[in-house]
Amino acid sequence: GITTLTGGGVGTGAIRWAFSGDTLRSWDPPVMLAGWEYIDRTVVASRYRCPHVIRRAETGLLAVASTLNANDVIAHVQDNRGKWTSATVEATGSQTRACLVDMPGGRLLCIYAVAASASSTQVRMAYSDDGGATWTTGASSALVSAIGVASSAVVRIRAVYLAGQISMLIHYVSGGADQVVQYVSSDGGCRFTLVGIVGLVARGYPDMIVSQGSIFVALLRYSASFTPVTIQPWVYRLSSAGQPLSSVEGVEGATGGGSEVFGTYAAGAFTAGECALLAMDDGTL
Repeated sequence: GITTLTGGGVGTGAIRWAFSGDTLRSWDPPVMLAGWEYIDRTVVASRYRCPHVIRRAETGLLAVASTLNANDVIAHVQDNRGKWTSATVEATGSQTRACLVDMPGGRLLCIYAVAASASSTQVRMAYSDDGGATWTTGASSALVSAIGVASSAVVRIRAVYLAGQISMLIHYVSGGADQVVQYVSSDGGCRFTLVGIVGLVARGYPDMIVSQGSIFVALLRYSASFTPVTIQPWVYRLSSAGQPLSSVEGVEGATGGGSEVFGTYAAGAFTAGECALLAMDDGTL
């Protein structure tokens, strides 16, 4: 049977149904995006850079971004009434990139790059147990070994939690070439060990999400042999946080006729790009 929260108006209410012998399921109809609201607004060019957004069923959306002028890591939190508030995770004093991780029990992690020296970078983990209102440093240097590049060379950090472990990907540029490196943590993000470098073909701008009990990774790949465009998004499935991404056969994600522009690439490295992965409640990516 099918019931709706609006007494039969399928187009405006959530739907609940069950097949014979099945458990009751739910579905929310698509919502038209008629407009957008500001989380925060500034007249300073590029004040907020490289945001990362996650969704929490209990509250709503959470976002983190770095700033250009103060090198802050700022978390933006939406409560269950749709109100946004902001909190500074840390003023790092150097260029940084950050991401959020939703943990069991309500804890939030913010994982971000910090300068260990002028030519090396560490990863710091901060946590929040009050929905992102306040933050505490959980690990000042979470990598077993620092990365041998300046923090300004880090392009993106992404991490997700699955079955007691955290999988993390870091995209940075070293020696004029892109590197995407995979790490795993088994202690809540306090210590990350190296899994390996992700492949030999140029890769960049990774995104990660957990859906249907697996980790899905999307990233951009460049190859002069790719057709009809040389930069394409690829998607990979990991069964565990510690499974090497290099061991997985990916699926090319572009479905158009070749007119799409996913990024730009020159002299061995991406010069621009963007890639995001979204999982719907029914498992659709």
